[in-house]
Amino acid sequence: MYSVTCRIPVGSKRRADIVLGAVGVDAELRPEVVSRQWAVDDDGVLAVTVASDELRAVRVSCTSVLDHVALAIRTLAAFDGEDAGGQSQSTAAPAAMVESGM
Repeated sequence: MYSVTCRIPVGSKRRADIVLGAVGVDAELRPEVVSRQWAVDDDGVLAVTVASDELRAVRVSCTSVLDHVALAIRTLAAFDGEDAGGQSQSTAAPAAMVESGM
C-alpha cells in the first residue's frame, strides 16, 4: 500500500474549513482503487492522505487534489477579504497566497 499525506497551511481554521467544503465533496473517481482522508487542524492546516495499492493512482489523485485546493485557495483569496494569516486585507494581492508551482 502506498500513501501520501499533504499538509497545506491556509492561514486559519475557518479558511481551511471553507477550502475543505469546496474540494472535499468531490468523490474519488475510482474509490475501489484510491482512498482519501481529509482533516483540518486548529492551526489552519488542511491535510489530505491519499492511499492506494497502485503508485500511479496515488500520484494522479494527489495532482488532482492539489490542483483543486490551489484553485479553491485562489478563489477564496479573491472573494474572502482575509489574507492567509486570518487578518482583514485591504490592499494585499490575494493571488500571492498560492505559488504557481502547485
